[in-house]
Amino acid sequence: MGKEVGTVSVTSVGRVFGIVEELAKEPDLGLSELSKRIGMSKSTIFRFLQTMKSLGYVNQDTESERYSLTLKLFQVGSKVLNIRDITTIANRYMQDLSSRTSETVHLAILDKESKSIIYIHKINSDHSQAMLSRIGNKAPVHCTGLGKLLLAFSPDEVIEEILEGMEYKLLTPFTISNEKDLLKELERIRTQSYSEDVGEREENLYCMAVPIMNRFNEVIAGLSITWTEFRFDDSQKDTFLEWMFNAAKDISSELGNIE
Repeated sequence: MGKEVGTVSVTSVGRVFGIVEELAKEPDLGLSELSKRIGMSKSTIFRFLQTMKSLGYVNQDTESERYSLTLKLFQVGSKVLNIRDITTIANRYMQDLSSRTSETVHLAILDKESKSIIYIHKINSDHSQAMLSRIGNKAPVHCTGLGKLLLAFSPDEVIEEILEGMEYKLLTPFTISNEKDLLKELERIRTQSYSEDVGEREENLYCMAVPIMNRFNEVIAGLSITWTEFRFDDSQKDTFLEWMFNAAKDISSELGNIE
């Protein structure tokens, strides 16, 4: 039974991509024409198209009832390319920052669906007390330097979407616990152009994060340095920030940002 279900699932995926490929070749097709091209019944194609419409991948003209692809596939593909480009470009700057500071350097993006950040690259500290974070792991937006930074520079509608129903899980006595305080913190971050996490996720960790921008001047990632509390020296803060801003500016420049 399991084998049959698997076969059906694979067949369904193949049919969906068959529809996508035909709509990519010609952006305005009707049900009958799609049926002839793909060799599926109109009723079967109709069911697939309705699901694809509900997910935002297909549009249907209200008058002609013909179908076309939306830009959602392009947006998904662009995100994958962006992540690959960012990590490739950022790597040498992150290596340099970690070498200069002997601390852990992270690169992260925002995942609004899970109200989290995702670590997409990391350079480990030379110290034995390095962070246990991993590439691909998620972390909350409300209590991390990278999370607050990326949220602060998101469009208003994204901020509203993330804040709606958000759980303010208290991880330490210093964790932000409500929307009012978080909004105040986001405003402060926008004013100074960097964020801090002072023991908000883990009591013994301190973090600073700065934004990385694309060619459209949009913040698409965050770059951070993390210290353990006993190694943090406030006198180093301005120097480290200068290095971080310079690195972020160079990464952004290579991504096409000209600001």
